[in-house]
Formats: sequence, C-alpha cells, structure tokens
Amino acid sequence: MTLWAHVHGGYASYDGTPHKWGQAEYDSFKLIQTLKGKPINGYATLRKPNGKSVTIRTHMPHGAFELWGEWAALKAAQLAPGGAYIIPIPSADCIAIGTDGKGAALAAAVAKRAPGLIAVDAIHWAVAFVKASQGGPRDVDTLFENVRVLANLPKSEVILVDDVITGGGHAIACARAMRWAGHKVEHVIAAGHTVHEPPPGGIFNIPSWDLEADPLDLDWI
Repeated sequence: MTLWAHVHGGYASYDGTPHKWGQAEYDSFKLIQTLKGKPINGYATLRKPNGKSVTIRTHMPHGAFELWGEWAALKAAQLAPGGAYIIPIPSADCIAIGTDGKGAALAAAVAKRAPGLIAVDAIHWAVAFVKASQGGPRDVDTLFENVRVLANLPKSEVILVDDVITGGGHAIACARAMRWAGHKVEHVIAAGHTVHEPPPGGIFNIPSWDLEADPLDLDWI
C-alpha cells in the first residue's frame, strides 16, 4: 500500500546543525504553532493560494486556519475529486471520539472550503500516549494496536489531516486501521513536516512522498 504525504511547509528542527533560521522558517513555525493553539512571538504574514496575504497572530488564529483550510481544501479536491471524509489524526491524549478539539478544527477548516469534503471525527486511541516529541511511541505496530475507528461509518475515501508529520508512524497506523475498517486511504495532508536541514526547494516547497515506501528511521527522528 501507499500513503502519500502532502505538506504545506517545513517545521524546522535544526538543533545540532550549522543551519540558521531565515524568515521562511519563522513564518512556517508560527503558522503551525498557531494551528496547534500555542502562542507565538510577534506575527507572520503569509500568502494564501489565491495570492492574497494573511497575517497570523496569537490573538488572531483565524488567519492561520483560513490559510491552512484554503490550501488543504485545494489539495484534497485534487486528490479526491469525487469527495472524501476528512479525518484528523488524533492527539496523543485523545481516547474518545469528540475530545480532540485541535484535530476537529483542522478538519473543519478544510471540509467547509470544498464541496464533497466531509469532516468526520472518527479515530481515537485506546490509551493515552505521551506525545511523540516527548518520547512517546512512534512504532507503527504499537500505535496500530491502539487505534480505534468509529463503528458504522459508511465506507468511503478518506484523507487524513494533521498539524505536523515527523516520522509518519501515527499517520500510517491510522491509515491501516481505516483500511481495516473498509475505507480507502491513500493520502495524508499536514501543515508541516519536521525537517533537519533546509529543504532543497525551500521551506514551503516540500515534494509529496510515500510514507509507507520509506521505512521509519527512528534514529533520524
């Protein structure tokens, strides 16, 4: 199987390397932090798919969701022209449907901007995990064993959404669980991908890649 990852930009993690952050790194970081519901210093001005600029501030998060929603909706409509469920990958502590406000907001921002896309809160974990960034599990098998999918959801094409993709373990586990339940899952869209050096094409031009074709490198992440 394949699971293509599509991201708006990079989430710079240059610790221990000689690379310095430029304006693009700060702008991408601020966008993702705002989508996560975390405060940012100052503001960021980014360009939306329609060419218009939007300003993002801590007390003005709607700008981040507007940019993310427009970009992701265009991408989703291209990937699933016949429509699809837009389903968020749950946060590490989400152990019941309806308790992941961040994920629900990400999915809603996408679905409301394109016909045929339907936001559905359909996945949770059997147990609460420590966040991966704090040492929680990234192993696909461990994660898969603990994915729970909403029962009786009509079989359909599914596009997963998330704020950041690092190694991809959570996305792969959720995709496999949805497939096990009878859904078609070939794509995940995220606001950012953790990068450890400046991408060749720039922080906002990361090519799509197949998560399942590339084994997780736990030393790298």
